[in-house]
Amino acid sequence: MNHCRHRRLALTICFLALLIFHRQDAWAQLNMDLENPPFNYAETEADNRISRLIGKLASKELALEYTREHGYLRSLLAALDIHESSQTLVFSKTSMRVRVISRHNPRAIFFNDDTYVAWVNGSSLVEIFRSCLKPKQGCLRVGRRFH
Repeated sequence: MNHCRHRRLALTICFLALLIFHRQDAWAQLNMDLENPPFNYAETEADNRISRLIGKLASKELALEYTREHGYLRSLLAALDIHESSQTLVFSKTSMRVRVISRHNPRAIFFNDDTYVAWVNGSSLVEIFRSCLKPKQGCLRVGRRFH
């Protein structure tokens, strides 16, 4: 009950701050169109580990190996040049995937300088994220999910 009260209070404070400090130019920044210059996201060809992997998979130049224990995880990590030793385990009681994530079965995150792979033991879902540093387009977080 106390947690809910604190959460409502925090949301109320955020809402009031937004009303008090609301400015028309700030609102305009939130509504910018990423498909227009200078961004042109849809027209700019991606060139990163994930896009190159997707291209190799689509052209059949590369096939990921599936194992019963880890699915495509190990093959995917190798293809993205991510070392298994980079593994970090995370758990949150507020996770949206609380049905499969727990303190006894945390999410494993593997990473290198520009790519992150998240996996939960016993789940068929693997999430792939590229860091938000985009040389051609600025900052944008994108992800791919493989089942």
